[in-house]
Amino acid sequence: MFSVSIWRRRRILGAMRTTPLLLIVGLAIVAPACRDDAPVGGEGEGEGEGEGEGEGEGEGEAPPNSAFFDLLDVLEGTPEAARQAVVDTWLAEHAQTFPFVDGAVVTFLYVADSGEEDVELAGDVTAWDFEPQPLDRIAGTTLMHASYQLPTDARVDYKLIVDGEWILDPRNPSTVPSGFGPNSQAAMPAWDYPEEIDFRADILHGAVNDVAVGDDVTYPPLSLASTVLGNTRNVWLYTPPGYSNTRDWPLLVVHDGGEYLHLARMAVVLANLIRDGAIEPIVVVFVDPVNRGAEYVGNRVPQMLQFVETELLPFVDARVRTTSDPTRRGMMGASNGGYLSVRAAVDLSGLFRRIGSHSGALCADTSRATCGSAGVIGSFKDGDVPVDTVIYADTGVIVDFVEEHEAFTAALDEGGYRHEGRTWNEGHSWGNWRGHLDELLVTLFPAP
Repeated sequence: MFSVSIWRRRRILGAMRTTPLLLIVGLAIVAPACRDDAPVGGEGEGEGEGEGEGEGEGEGEAPPNSAFFDLLDVLEGTPEAARQAVVDTWLAEHAQTFPFVDGAVVTFLYVADSGEEDVELAGDVTAWDFEPQPLDRIAGTTLMHASYQLPTDARVDYKLIVDGEWILDPRNPSTVPSGFGPNSQAAMPAWDYPEEIDFRADILHGAVNDVAVGDDVTYPPLSLASTVLGNTRNVWLYTPPGYSNTRDWPLLVVHDGGEYLHLARMAVVLANLIRDGAIEPIVVVFVDPVNRGAEYVGNRVPQMLQFVETELLPFVDARVRTTSDPTRRGMMGASNGGYLSVRAAVDLSGLFRRIGSHSGALCADTSRATCGSAGVIGSFKDGDVPVDTVIYADTGVIVDFVEEHEAFTAALDEGGYRHEGRTWNEGHSWGNWRGHLDELLVTLFPAP
């Protein structure tokens, strides 16, 4: 099971302690008892802070190494009046490395302006706003910090909260889109950048609602009114390079379609994978929710699936030519949309047998205690889904649906289904999902 250790090395007029503050394990957040290292000398305010706290716990443990901790060691032996100059020199030397990543340690840093006092970190590693992490100020300086130990291939989204205002990290140019605007991102040394999200001008691209796919294009939606659901939603129709109506094309239905299209850059990913011979050309319909919770995991799921069958597919067929072969039709989504897609494998197995789920909320229809034997997961375990259904399912491990993923994987193994997917050292985020679109698409629609 994945865990995140948060290490804080604090100097308060010479007192130092190194404390593991938090472990994040799957969806559970637990605060272990703290272990204080012995003070390393110095007098004044803070002397002996934490003495006896957590005594005897964590013996034999040591914080991981980081060059930032070396800076703290230097500052400990520096008079407070001279510390700012040392910090300024260190910041100048590391101006392009924020947050500061060294081996398995990432240190989030903030240089406070005059009057700024309260700075907190919120992000994947803090369960976002459930428990923001205060940054510690180094006495005598403007520098504030918090260090975390992460797997060396991890990537996390985050923001800073400065005196109550949520902001991007002003010293970190690396951002990633999210459903609530851009976030700053921190990537560990072994994280692989997903090159397939980059637009390539030298290859053929498809079109979205007859608009040529481009770099950072906002595609105008079509409107689809539903009698079944009593509402109207946005829809985007992607056709691959070389599309014509002379053949039956594979079809993929994508929930949270506008976000997959614009945040995950899925039209760009499709063109890159098609050009590289990784997937076959496919038609994709991107569909937005209207009442997301009710339609994806709530009391309107049956109507949502009826809408797909009786209104969405005819809408698509009236505009493009696609196959009616369920083994060449797919559905996918993230989080609640992942649940809906897996549910379609059960309720619409005659229409869809290629199913993709990013961080699926797969216990949405049952309790956590019965998740592996009831609901949609139980349907796979019991063999109620055609065995030729192909599934891709993954999840992040930083405050994500790990238990659900493990239960689903076990059911798929037991039922003899062909499936792919794994856990990633990332969070429940669009940065995670867009980075692993290629694995999902190659699993569902591999090139012949």
